[in-house]
Amino acid sequence: MKSSKFVVHYHVLILSLLLMAMPFYHQATGREMQPAVKINLDSVAGIAGMLGLATFVGITILNRRLTALEKAVAAKNRQQ
Repeated sequence: MKSSKFVVHYHVLILSLLLMAMPFYHQATGREMQPAVKINLDSVAGIAGMLGLATFVGITILNRRLTALEKAVAAKNRQQ
């Protein structure tokens, strides 16, 4: 099995899912995190999780496009 060139994007996915799950965990347990500078940390964690998930999706799309481009260039080089 070939390892991915972008191993880091799996770590981004895991961190994003953890950050997005944190507000739901605190809501379910009845505990809320202490606000910092009048911003609820659960909201910040949710936003950071969504941004991380968007980054994961972007990296995955770029990885697929680069792989397809590499295959197309290799096929073109074989024809010449």
